[in-house]
Amino acid sequence: MRRPMNDVTLRIDVDEDMYNAIKNTADRNGVSVSEYIRRTLEDGAERAAAIAGREETAAVVRTELRRALMATENRIIKILSKATVAAMTDTHLSAQCIASANRRDVTETLSLARKAAVSYLQQKDGEHDDGEK
Repeated sequence: MRRPMNDVTLRIDVDEDMYNAIKNTADRNGVSVSEYIRRTLEDGAERAAAIAGREETAAVVRTELRRALMATENRIIKILSKATVAAMTDTHLSAQCIASANRRDVTETLSLARKAAVSYLQQKDGEHDDGEK
């Protein structure tokens, strides 16, 4: 059989057991050893290309997910920053109101208010837990 001009000849060394296994498989498939090896190489090359394609796709998906998550993280950070500013403003205004009411110890009054709030929330939480209060 005459080879096309663009074919390349490969020479490989295999042990006798490997050659016999290749020859037996080629005979069972009704093809020459060369044809069997060619088909095997083509199948392997196609599988390798498919794996490489999946890896490239996975890399693109990971990059896009990171980009989308970064935008969400930035939004959450902005919301948390605003909530922190609001909480600090509330604390400052509360302290100013207590000071305006001529309370002598603003810190003690705020501490008592926080304890009362915690107690209230725990009581309300208990009402939701058993549903009987």
